[in-house]
Amino acid sequence: MEVEELKQLYQKNAPQLDPEGFKLYRAAVDMTGFDLYGTFYYEDNRGMFEEASGHQLLRYLIAGHFHAVDWSVVPGTCYEAATLREMDTTTPEYKKFEHELFAKVLEEMGVITVETSITEINKDTFWELLAQAKARCGQDLDASALWLEGELLRMGPEQARNFDNVMHGYSSLAYKFGLWTAASVMLDGCTDDGFIDFRNWLIAQGKDIYLAALKDPDTLTDVPIYGGGCFESLAYIGDRVYEKLTGKNAYDSIDRTAYEKLERELAKDIEYSEGINYPYKWNETAEYLPRLCAKYVPPQALAWLIQHHNDTWNPTSREVQQARKTAVKGKKRTHRGGEAR
Repeated sequence: MEVEELKQLYQKNAPQLDPEGFKLYRAAVDMTGFDLYGTFYYEDNRGMFEEASGHQLLRYLIAGHFHAVDWSVVPGTCYEAATLREMDTTTPEYKKFEHELFAKVLEEMGVITVETSITEINKDTFWELLAQAKARCGQDLDASALWLEGELLRMGPEQARNFDNVMHGYSSLAYKFGLWTAASVMLDGCTDDGFIDFRNWLIAQGKDIYLAALKDPDTLTDVPIYGGGCFESLAYIGDRVYEKLTGKNAYDSIDRTAYEKLERELAKDIEYSEGINYPYKWNETAEYLPRLCAKYVPPQALAWLIQHHNDTWNPTSREVQQARKTAVKGKKRTHRGGEAR
C-alpha cells in the first residue's frame, strides 16, 4: 500500500483505536530508538511534555531524528532551547520512515497485517482470511470489518473484487428456507434483510460452521450468538475497497458468466440437508429443529406461536407457494429431552 493510503487508513481508525496518537508515537520510538526526553532536556524540565498528546510528542521526535531543530542558549543558564523547523517531507529518507511508521502502527492496531501468506482471494483463501479476522478480533465484528478492509486494501482491487464475488456466492448458496427457519428460532424472528445479515454472520463463523449449518441447521445450537446474529457490513467490504482503489463500483463491472461459474464451483463443497428448501410453519419447526427449539423457544412460547402466529411466511409469495408444493420436509427427529413436538 502507498503511504497516503496507509495514512488515510490510520486517520479513519485513529478516533477509535488511537485517539491521542500515543500508539503512533510509541511505534516511532520503537523504530528510531530516539531519546526524546534526553534530547529535549530543557523542554522536559519545563513540563512541556507532561500534558502533550502522542501527536505533539511525535512532532518533536521527528524533528530531532531528522535534525530539523535550531538550538539557542537560554539566557542565564547552561541549557539550550529547541525551535522546531519545518520538515522536508519530500526526501527519500523521510518517505521511507513515514511508510514504515504507518504500516507498523496499523499492524499493531490490528487494522492490517503487513506480512501475510494470503496474496490472492479464492474459495480457500477466502475462508483463511475470515479465520484470521476471527482469531484477531474475536466477537468484535466492527474490528473484524476494519481488519478485513485493511487486508483487501493491501491486496489490491482485483482481490477485493474476488472477495466480493466469493462472499456473495456463499451468501446466495445459503438462501434456503430451512436455514431461514433456524435464524427465526435463534433471533426471535428474522426479516428478509435480517436473513441477509444473518447469512453474512454465519459466513463469518468460518467454513466448518457454515457447511455444517447447511447440512443440518440444528447444529447451530452449538454456535454462540453474538453481534445479534448480524454482520451487515461484511457484504459491502469487498465492493467498498474496490471503489476506494478504482473509483468504480464492483457490481458495474461484474462478469455474470464468470460469477455463475464461480458459484457452481463454490457449491461443490456444500451438502444440503433434506428439508433445507422447505418454509416451515411453527407447528413443523420443532420437528425439523428440535435442539434449536429446545434451546431458544420455551414450550409455552412455542404453543402460543402455533396458536396465534403459526405461519410467518408471506402466503402470497410465489416462491413460498412453490416451495410448499415441491420441497421435501425434513424427517421428524428427537432430541435428548424426548420426542420433538
